[in-house]
Amino acid sequence: MRQRLTFVSGTFDPLHAGHLAYLAKARELTGGPLLVNVSRDHYIFHVKGRLAVVPEVERLALLQRVLSRAYLLHLQHPEGDAEDILAFRPDHYVKGMDWTDRLPAPILAACDAVGTRIHYVESGSDVHASDFFTTHI
Repeated sequence: MRQRLTFVSGTFDPLHAGHLAYLAKARELTGGPLLVNVSRDHYIFHVKGRLAVVPEVERLALLQRVLSRAYLLHLQHPEGDAEDILAFRPDHYVKGMDWTDRLPAPILAACDAVGTRIHYVESGSDVHASDFFTTHI
């Protein structure tokens, strides 16, 4: 019997307490391994209009150190998660509450096609990296 798998994705740039709380809540869904897709630097520039604060290789290394029983992916970006959902067929797909009613149609369709449940979780933190950069820089 295969272990239940939970899929999460994000920029994690910079990695902060809100991200760690989000990952912990995602893990609580099944207690099984996490599949974590870490966005590439070019995605951050293209979508958020800024350079990555922490290079992608370092973000991967940080997540590898703080997460146990996790598989880290270094693929594309959140809109590209649909292909990964179809390939890995996770039991759960988790995003932060800020994604409620904003998931791209391909992700919704992929989850529906393979029976992946979508969850939106509170991080327990008011910290959002994007907010910091728009108000402090």
